[in-house]
Amino acid sequence: MLRTLARRPKRFLKRTASFLMGAAVVLLYHRVYDTDFDPLLLSVSPDNFDAQMTYLRRRYALLSTDELRRALGKGSLPRGAVAITFDDGYGDNLRNARPILDRHRIPATVFVTTGYTGSGREFWWDELGRTLFFAPRLPERLCLSVAGTPREWAMGSASRMTMKERLADRSWTILRDDNPTELHRAYREIQPILSRVPSDQRDRMLRDLREQTGSGESQGAQDGVPADPVSDTLAMTRDELCALAEGGLITIGAHTVTHPVLSTLSPEAAAYEIRQSKQDLQQILGGDVVSFAYPYGYWGAYTPQNVADVRAAGLADAYSNFGGVVRPRANPYELNRILVRNWSLDEFGRVVRQAFGD
Repeated sequence: MLRTLARRPKRFLKRTASFLMGAAVVLLYHRVYDTDFDPLLLSVSPDNFDAQMTYLRRRYALLSTDELRRALGKGSLPRGAVAITFDDGYGDNLRNARPILDRHRIPATVFVTTGYTGSGREFWWDELGRTLFFAPRLPERLCLSVAGTPREWAMGSASRMTMKERLADRSWTILRDDNPTELHRAYREIQPILSRVPSDQRDRMLRDLREQTGSGESQGAQDGVPADPVSDTLAMTRDELCALAEGGLITIGAHTVTHPVLSTLSPEAAAYEIRQSKQDLQQILGGDVVSFAYPYGYWGAYTPQNVADVRAAGLADAYSNFGGVVRPRANPYELNRILVRNWSLDEFGRVVRQAFGD
């Protein structure tokens, strides 16, 4: 009871500020894809995404990021403004998300990691998940060299399990506290390590893991589990990217070349990642690219110098990933976004309403 009463003044202040000054909620998606195994919680099912878009269209003012930027420049925002964004550039953004956005006439911006566009490769985090969880075999120990230091992860009973047994708990995600097997613990620890190393070292480490697990070898399905679900996790090709942008409802923004943690790179390398991703997209699309999203986007994943590099590259705005609404006085190069999970409509509505203070 006391906790509820303590929250009421904060809600009142948020609601009053949203009414008087205007505010926008910017939503962050990655994939629109139906899967029962999503350890990083990147996918929203097409049914849930459709329900979420229906909810937004009926209740809020849907803006493109271009419209949001212009409104911010004028110092005011429409009441209940919402903008939709996607990160990375998965193929299902075209196949699954685009038809739903078209049907509801909802604009969106897709921030693309250009080094994967048309490469025929999975994003590295998907390759890691497939290499470990869908491995034909697991050794007793996984071994990696991390910055010249050997690291080992004992697999315990997981090394004797079938693929189906390893994936018995398909609801497991990195937000859970438990690890069903030692493989899950290893994945939880290896994933952040790979996120913070240069892309050439990451590729080498992934190659080492493939060799240790036999991933990539010719094989059939095992115990009813597909051995090579690569096609579902590929980035868009260049033609698909152009098709996504056709018609103007969806805007394309830059999201670096290799999806690094920018703060871990040298100033020169970070500036290149930002500048080159914009140039890559302009070459593919034949038009200007003006928006950027920081990979990972949390505090510390990028630096003030990275923000300056975004501005110097001729980009007009940039998006982070630390929640909250966007106010008229917001820094256009550090705009808040709210990460969307595969929520039911009730949960989704609650999150959006709370962001506005309702």
